[in-house]
Amino acid sequence: MMMATSTMTTRKERIEYENKFFYLSNGPTLVIDGGYYTVGLVPVSRGGSVDDSRAESDTMHAMKNVNLGISKEIAQMRPDIKHYTVEYLLSQGETSIRYMDKEQGKVVAIDLAGIREKKLQSVCASFLRYLDKKYDNLLDFRYILVTGG
Repeated sequence: MMMATSTMTTRKERIEYENKFFYLSNGPTLVIDGGYYTVGLVPVSRGGSVDDSRAESDTMHAMKNVNLGISKEIAQMRPDIKHYTVEYLLSQGETSIRYMDKEQGKVVAIDLAGIREKKLQSVCASFLRYLDKKYDNLLDFRYILVTGG
């Protein structure tokens, strides 16, 4: 007996798809696609057309910038920790690193998670100011759809 296979989606996946379709077709909607190296900004008009003249790939507010800020802040103590190392350590649940404080003569911990929280707040505040300036306080958008990895 041969069984037919089909691509079945879960109810949750179907609802998520329908919601995204609604927001994209009933806009105007600003789609923000956040990533490690870039943040995609894609204005979508009512009906689903992308406004290429206002879309961009923003590199100033991506997650890499948060991690660069962390690596710069700890560079005096741990110059070996680069932005990609910060990302890896935190993704593995390692929220602190240690260094030898020669003045105190002891090992001291650096709270990576705490520093990241401060840097995230700073980059996010800058990003919101940037969006307000670029898109006239977001007045022309009915929805903002945030996605990404």
